[in-house]
Amino acid sequence: MSNTTIGKFITFEGNEGSGKTTQSKLLYEKLLDNGIKAVWTREIGGTDIAELIRDIVLFKDMSITTELLLIMAARYEHIEKFIRPNLNEGKWVICDRFIDSTLCYQSKNSEEQQLILELHRKLLDNFFPDLTLIINVSPSIAMQRIKIREIHKNTNQLNKFDSRSQQFHQKITDAFIQVSKLFPERIVQINGEPMIEDVSSEVINIINNKMKVNLLR
Repeated sequence: MSNTTIGKFITFEGNEGSGKTTQSKLLYEKLLDNGIKAVWTREIGGTDIAELIRDIVLFKDMSITTELLLIMAARYEHIEKFIRPNLNEGKWVICDRFIDSTLCYQSKNSEEQQLILELHRKLLDNFFPDLTLIINVSPSIAMQRIKIREIHKNTNQLNKFDSRSQQFHQKITDAFIQVSKLFPERIVQINGEPMIEDVSSEVINIINNKMKVNLLR
């Protein structure tokens, strides 16, 4: 089930370098500009404990099962301490990554995806977003953007997912397309390759249509 609170829970998904973080923050700012109470958050993260787990998962080598269990622990903390309280106050929660990233990064096949979904249902009370926007770009463009991003950050410290091969990024891209077919009622795919402003305009159009609001550009 989707969240049953009075606020709205919107998630952004996509490969590394897709522009999802940029687009999620632009939507958050647009909501505030339109007088809608909103907060922005991310996964892995969103609370002090979850941010500590983030550093472990992103920069330490471990089995995919260990990754999954740590992420689920962080998500439980995130939902209970941040997401649900803000939704209960009537705020929109805009989140950079959620369950769909776990389905793509921490599974190898559809059978493992079903196991993750079962764990999500049991541990997290079947808590899903109201709407998910998957920002799609080709793996080659994603890798170009990752390199540019790190140059601008003036650091060589890529996380372990950023630094993986183009073949890995293709697998993740394909996985997001497959996941979108599992939840067609809440997932919308967006081409993330045009200019930032053009992608943002499409995001606003989708939000207006799906969430029955009238955000001004």
